[in-house]
Amino acid sequence: MPKTISVVVVEDNISLQELMVEHLSDNGYRAMGVSCAEELDENLVGAKPDILLLDINLPGEDGISIATRLHQAHPNMRIAMLTARGADKDKTIGYGSGADMYLTKPASPDEILAAVASLSRRIVQENDGAEILVLDLAKSRLKGNLGQVDLTTAEALMLKALAEAPNQKLDYWRLLELLNKAATEKAKSALGVAVHRLKVKMLAVGAKEPAIKSLFKEGYQLGIPVQII
Repeated sequence: MPKTISVVVVEDNISLQELMVEHLSDNGYRAMGVSCAEELDENLVGAKPDILLLDINLPGEDGISIATRLHQAHPNMRIAMLTARGADKDKTIGYGSGADMYLTKPASPDEILAAVASLSRRIVQENDGAEILVLDLAKSRLKGNLGQVDLTTAEALMLKALAEAPNQKLDYWRLLELLNKAATEKAKSALGVAVHRLKVKMLAVGAKEPAIKSLFKEGYQLGIPVQII
């Protein structure tokens, strides 16, 4: 992963903050840690990070407020929320504030690394001028350079899961589990139909082939970047 990608970890648990910064630095990122909004703002003067790894429960200004104002000021900054709150309503609030990802504690260092790697790929692809689709989770709507299309709840869930997965790839059983389906041959066949319908919608709004790649006897992989808002 390019060393030019910079990450700021906003976490008031100093031990956890240092662990995340060390793990990211060891894997080629330019990482630093701060413990509150005040420290973050001081370090944003003159430069902004590519990625913000942001705890929600912080002293003073909380993570939701920070994400909201920084997303407005720096719409290209990627934000991954890290919090003990796992309820769907809390995730909805997090995404509504401008977060690209939502990780529930306790998240392992490798899970955090995978999330940062996924966001980094989007940044690199944007800088290379690659076409990007935008998934509006609240509206279950997919937008591209040729327009927009409504998705079913299942389609939005699948696309979100693929976009956030390491290497944008998921096994059959993970996708079936996400859809509350048993891992049977009949379910796998139905999943193939559902993925094909999603792919058709992606192509309709401007995605280039391969929008979604079928991995023989494994699962599926996104072939293009998808931004989640």
